[in-house]
Amino acid sequence: MTKNPWTSLLLALIAFLALMDPTAGAEKSDNIMVVGDLFDIAGSNLDPAQESSGLLADKAQIVETLVGVNADMSLTPKLALSWSQIDDLTWEFNLRDGVLFHDGSKMTADDVKFSLERTNKLNSRIPTLLRMESIEIVDPLTIRIKTSDPNPTLPAALHFAAPLAIISPKSVNDKGEVVAPIGTGPFKFDSYDESTHVLTVAKNANWWGGEVKLDGIVIKPITDPNTRALSLENGEVDFTVDVPYNEIEGLNGKDGITVDKFENSRLIYLLFNQKKAPFDAVSIKLK
Repeated sequence: MTKNPWTSLLLALIAFLALMDPTAGAEKSDNIMVVGDLFDIAGSNLDPAQESSGLLADKAQIVETLVGVNADMSLTPKLALSWSQIDDLTWEFNLRDGVLFHDGSKMTADDVKFSLERTNKLNSRIPTLLRMESIEIVDPLTIRIKTSDPNPTLPAALHFAAPLAIISPKSVNDKGEVVAPIGTGPFKFDSYDESTHVLTVAKNANWWGGEVKLDGIVIKPITDPNTRALSLENGEVDFTVDVPYNEIEGLNGKDGITVDKFENSRLIYLLFNQKKAPFDAVSIKLK
């Protein structure tokens, strides 16, 4: 849902940043987007390896993955320009040259190896997804990933949003914790308010992908759907998602507000425990 003429930029996931304190009541810049997100933003969400909501990669766009995806779900180059399967257990990825981290350092194969190995160790979902046994650095812009068994879906797995994003090792302190993520995306980390859980990101003027259209974004967690709808209606946010369904038509009829509906690839289902009553009854199973 949008309230500004440039909202399509967000729907295309083009980036954001905040140049002001979102809680101070300052007047919003025409080129800064304020987003009401449906999820809370905890401090742990700032570590890409352990983040799963897409906050850092898809919403804030601080970090990027080796492989991207088009609207039709087909794979496309991102930080890796190309990839090929050398043998049943080995994939080679050729990295994009000239990519800079937000601190100005150049992204190399060492950074990719560091990021993927760190995530594989910290995130329990990743080893099954990648089946990665080792990473070999061929040269500064080439890596080879060896898997424990044939994994034809490895390139698609590397698109798995934030957990497999590439960060600078300088993002991590002596304890192995991410203090502030240093990525390669069109927006860079600016601040995180521990009291309000508001995240702000700033435009990356040196993004490899070209000119960044927005100056930035403020991402405010608004977990209640009714509050999100009210915030949009009152002009407190420019964009939000998943408002109550019974309010969609009413919001769509208001001046300056556009409601967009999209199909996505998420599958939502309900499972029954057939080992517990009453679902363990044969008569219910047969129905």
